[in-house]
Amino acid sequence: MLESKLIFLTLLHIRGIGRKSLTDISKERLCLVQNLQSLYELYQELRDNNTRIEAIDLSELECYFKIAEKIIKAHVQAGITIIDRFDDEYPQSFNLLKSPPVLLYAKGNLSCLHKKCITIIGTRHISTQGQEMAALAGKVAVNKDFTVVSGLAIGCDTVAHKACLDNKGLTVAILGNGLDTIYPAANKGLAARILASEGCLLSEFPMGVKATAYNLVDRDRLQAALSYGTIVIESGIKSGTMNAVQETLREHKPLAFFEYNEEHYKKHTDSSANKEYLSQEKASGLNNYDSVEDFLERCQAIPCAIEQSLF
Repeated sequence: MLESKLIFLTLLHIRGIGRKSLTDISKERLCLVQNLQSLYELYQELRDNNTRIEAIDLSELECYFKIAEKIIKAHVQAGITIIDRFDDEYPQSFNLLKSPPVLLYAKGNLSCLHKKCITIIGTRHISTQGQEMAALAGKVAVNKDFTVVSGLAIGCDTVAHKACLDNKGLTVAILGNGLDTIYPAANKGLAARILASEGCLLSEFPMGVKATAYNLVDRDRLQAALSYGTIVIESGIKSGTMNAVQETLREHKPLAFFEYNEEHYKKHTDSSANKEYLSQEKASGLNNYDSVEDFLERCQAIPCAIEQSLF
């Protein structure tokens, strides 16, 4: 039987085959793939169900297969673990996504992916008060034994990661690029600190893939899916943060925004989503240690809800 990672990486090189095609493949079907010929038969089955998949012959598939082998070897040499959707390390909560990642790439402590997680995110243009709230959220999360999930971006993400580390907690940074580079480059030191503190870097993109607007949107949905709930420090209504917010709501997980006064909202347009979501009662409002603690306690019930949704 061919390794499932090798099968997925080979098939992903074929135009027209993406996450949706591969998530429809059962583990039992994969077990039937014993060699290159049977992998070609699997490809033909996929193409029979989707004529947009490019037509290739066995020799072309063999070329893709050899490329996939090289990719796996390169990641091993770089200390990057490749996780496929059938591995024990794969977070089961990702199966709640409309389009779950087929492959994940990780560095560091993989057990973080199975701990009690909370997403803390927000704008890159963080205010002084926002910095205080992000630091508070990170501290309370650690005190409540939550692993902090964020995106390593400048601003709210950076403060949340650092607050977690300063309080000797675990944190996961989900990136929108391959793990051979750190984006933004200014946070290379923070990424190294996360790994040195038993945290984890995670991506669904292989080495060589750069951060793009599309990839960062994909990253946002993983933040929401990995966690029991989402805390937004500050966000504009059109910010990328809102992708994670929408996924949180779609999965019916707890959502919270920090509350600010009217003067703050007028001065900092990157907190417009806070005002809108709280005024429309679409999220819980946070403003101090106790309110964050209460919200995290409410998030504790989420594992049961996830289990019921998956099984």
